[in-house]
Amino acid sequence: MIDIEKYLRVPYVDEGRSGAALDCWGLMLAVRAELGCAPLPSLTGVTRHTVHAMGHEYQAISSMLEQCEPEAGAIAAVFKGKAFVHVGVVVEIDGRLGVLETNQATGPRWMRVPQFLDTYYKVLFYRDHRDISKPA
Repeated sequence: MIDIEKYLRVPYVDEGRSGAALDCWGLMLAVRAELGCAPLPSLTGVTRHTVHAMGHEYQAISSMLEQCEPEAGAIAAVFKGKAFVHVGVVVEIDGRLGVLETNQATGPRWMRVPQFLDTYYKVLFYRDHRDISKPA
């Protein structure tokens, strides 16, 4: 179980990949690392302003992923049309699944899965193939 409160205090910063400042990808990486999930590339240089680069990097890592239902540690990928534009990570709190995300407008927040799905037009959930064989 992770300490979600520490993530809710971290400010959103484009290209943030450290505990002091995180963007959506950095937050997802940090939470997945704390959950013991396999590491994903840091995507240095990819920001919300580089949509084509985000799409290219998403395609590059998609071979490691398989679509799934929401589960702890799953990646919540947000799309605008076919473009990958945002990411969160599924976290369980008090037996409820929600998505922890951060963005420039709201900063970090945790929303129950249905609320997250209502917030964004298209969301797909992914697990990492490498996490499936991980001991429980």
